[in-house]
Amino acid sequence: ICSHYPKGTAFYKWLASKGWDESQAQKNAAGDKGSKIHLAIDSLIQGETVNMHDKFPSRATGRDEELTTEEYESILAFAAWAEKTKPVFLYTEVTVISKKYEFAGTVDCVARIGDETYIIDWKSSQYVWPEMEIQVSAYKEALIEMGLVDENAKLAILQVGYKKNKAGFKWNDIEQKLPLFLAAKTIWEHETSGQKTAPLCF
Repeated sequence: ICSHYPKGTAFYKWLASKGWDESQAQKNAAGDKGSKIHLAIDSLIQGETVNMHDKFPSRATGRDEELTTEEYESILAFAAWAEKTKPVFLYTEVTVISKKYEFAGTVDCVARIGDETYIIDWKSSQYVWPEMEIQVSAYKEALIEMGLVDENAKLAILQVGYKKNKAGFKWNDIEQKLPLFLAAKTIWEHETSGQKTAPLCF
C-alpha cells in the first residue's frame, strides 16, 4: 500500500540516473540487507549476542549468509543507540491488523524511552522517504485498535548504518500522517481492483 504513495522528484532523479535495471538491482540488494539487519537487531533485543560471522536468511539467495561489513556496522550502530537511550522494549516484530481500515503489517518495535512510548521502525537506508512515514503512521492506528498503545504514543524512524554522522545512526521523529496513508490505500485499491489478494483473517 505504502509504495503507491508518490515518490517525489528526488526519487525519480535517482531512478533516471541509475536506469531501470540497476535501480531494481540496488533496490533488491537494499531489501535483502534490511531484512538481515532486522533479524539481527531482533536477536539483540531478545538478549542474544550477534557476531559478524553469524548467519541470517538472505531473501536474495534463500540461504543463511554471514553479515556483511556494512550490515554489521548497522548492528553496531543500533547497539550504540540502545546504549545511549536505554529503551525498554515492549513489543518487537509484532503483527498488527486494523479491522477498521482493513490492512495488516509487522511493527519493528514498540518501546518506552523515558516517559514516552514510541512506535519505531528500523531503516538501513540513508534517506527517510514519505512512504516510510505513512507506514509507521498506519502502524499506530492498528496498535491503538488492538489496545497495545494509546493516542499519546509517538512515532519514530531509526536509521542505522547512517553515513552522514559519526554516530552511525539517526533518530527521526515522525508526525502522524494517517490521512496520507489512507490516500495511498485508495490509490492501491484502484490499481489492484480485480486482482486476487489473500484475505485478511480477523
